[in-house]
Amino acid sequence: MLRNATQTAAVRGVFTRATATPAAAFNQQRRGMATEQQLKTRIKSVVNIEKITKAMKMVAAAKLRSSEAALITARKFIVGIENAWSEEANAVSTTKPLFVAFSSDKGLCGGVHSVVAKALKQQTAALKESEDGEDPGFIVFGDRVKAGLERTYGDYFVETVSESGKSKLISFGQACDLADIALKHQGDFKETIAVFNKFKSAIAYETTMKTVPTLAADTEIEFFDKFEFEGNKSDVMKQYHEFRTACRFYHWSMEAATSEQSARMTAMDNSSKNAKEMLDELELVYNRNRQSRITTELTEIISGASAAEEV
Repeated sequence: MLRNATQTAAVRGVFTRATATPAAAFNQQRRGMATEQQLKTRIKSVVNIEKITKAMKMVAAAKLRSSEAALITARKFIVGIENAWSEEANAVSTTKPLFVAFSSDKGLCGGVHSVVAKALKQQTAALKESEDGEDPGFIVFGDRVKAGLERTYGDYFVETVSESGKSKLISFGQACDLADIALKHQGDFKETIAVFNKFKSAIAYETTMKTVPTLAADTEIEFFDKFEFEGNKSDVMKQYHEFRTACRFYHWSMEAATSEQSARMTAMDNSSKNAKEMLDELELVYNRNRQSRITTELTEIISGASAAEEV
């Protein structure tokens, strides 16, 4: 009896393992597969996303045309000023700089904002490695670059500006306000450097750094020695300096805004293509599952009919 009980227990154990293993494998397969309803829901979501990205691409393309027109005007306007004040070379500071970053409050435009934050991080790292380097200051125009720097470089923030040019292009009056903010803090640092994206084409932009001259540098220009001034020359030169800085800020803001729109158009185009590829794959899986279900149902119907005829 003991032997028979042992054999019976062994048989039960084998039977239990034999029945449990296929069931577990079946349940695991079922958990890893999406049902037809889930696939239909996913396909509908991807279709809606594709519609949104296509619409955003068209909006970005329209805004890019208006931004390019404003940028062309700004570039023409700045030419006369740069002829009077010579253009400075790109700056790489090793002292105590004040970085002025140009970005915006909107995202969904690829890495157009992150490259500006990356440039500021690289310059800050170079300052820390330099023997005579001092802590820099950051003036950030736009929430996107601010969000990328706030956690690790928040102590360097001097001032931040949001909601500038969010719904439409920045105006010259707003550029004057931004220039006033930078000029207000310029005396606390050894040099001021603007960081922005320079528009090159609809698919390319370049992160650029430009030195913002101080009032002392502008007043020492020999170009104005041949002119006569009404009133105090130092007061007139101070007003010229402020006007020149505002013109530059307007130009750089247009460069950054146009680069942002071109990057957004490219990003939305890539997103639409990715959504189309994902949609094709989901439809293929859905059709395969549907065909498999129909084949299984037909097989069951034929098998049932055959069994009924045999009876």
